Amino acid sequence: MGQSVRVWTGRIPARALLGVLIAAVVLPSSACTSAPQRACAEPEVTMTPDVVASGESITVVGENFDDACRDAGEGAGIGVDVRIDMTDTEGLQWGDRVLTGSDGSFTVELLIPDDAVPGTVKTVVEWEWTGLSATETRTMERDFIIAD
Repeated sequence: MGQSVRVWTGRIPARALLGVLIAAVVLPSSACTSAPQRACAEPEVTMTPDVVASGESITVVGENFDDACRDAGEGAGIGVDVRIDMTDTEGLQWGDRVLTGSDGSFTVELLIPDDAVPGTVKTVVEWEWTGLSATETRTMERDFIIAD
């Protein structure tokens, strides 16, 4: 004997149908989440102490220079090349280059030249920000004082 096939011809209540549609839309999108994304803080530079004498050192600390946080693609997070340039009121210049750690931070101690003039020292921090579509040079300025 052959098998018979039953066909259901009833009605599905609207609420049940709405529940099925919501489950079909919401569940797959929440079940297929990608890796969590970290909040991206802006790069930050601090210098201590605020007032220093010629011949002494100042500590420069940078944080949040992690280009992995900026959608830089393959190789991101391997370090960012940061240039620190200092200029006293008479135009004497000194500085350093530093490569950040994989966490996007750096700490460097810079010696103030003995012949640096007392007054405000302009400090320019410059780095390359590489993304998937472009590379951009970014800068920030900080000042400190050379005491008499």
